[in-house]
This record gives sequence, structure tokens and C-alpha cells, in this order.
Amino acid sequence: MGKLNRMDFSWSNRQREVPDAAGRFARQQLNYNIIENDRAGVFYHNAWKKCGGFGIQGVPVSKQYGENIRIRNPFCENQSVLNAQVALWSNQS
Repeated sequence: MGKLNRMDFSWSNRQREVPDAAGRFARQQLNYNIIENDRAGVFYHNAWKKCGGFGIQGVPVSKQYGENIRIRNPFCENQSVLNAQVALWSNQS
């Protein structure tokens, strides 16, 4: 039997940057009354727009590539990172 190649599950430098970038973004751009607004059912439209500008809601794709494509983007691959960062940050406030 031949030698088996081991899979490398280590994160790239870019992948390691994603949680830090998301945390910085949440602290700097989403610093508003998260808990109070959530309890009151307030939707913060400006924060939603900021998230879109940051690139965590989705990835813009040219129509020339069609609709059924698979996108590899660190923010999409780690879509729960921002939610976790916001939750952890708001619990520490």
C-alpha cells in the first residue's frame, strides 16, 4: 500500500484574520444598544447597511456567472463569526 498524504486542516493567514476583523467591525461599527433594541424589537437599518458594506451578508457576483455558483469567501465560510463576536462583545458590556 502506498503512503497516504495527510490533509492539512490548518487555517490560512486570511482565515485567521476573519474572526479578528469581524470582532473589530462589530465593536467599531455596531456599537449601539444591542440588547435593548433586541428586546424592544428594534431593527437597526444602518447597522444592516454597514454589515453589507463590510461584506458579511453576501458576496456580489457579476450576472455573467449566473445564479447557481459556489462562492469561496472567508466571510461566507465563517458566517457565524460576526454573530458570535457581537454576542460575546455585548455580554461583556
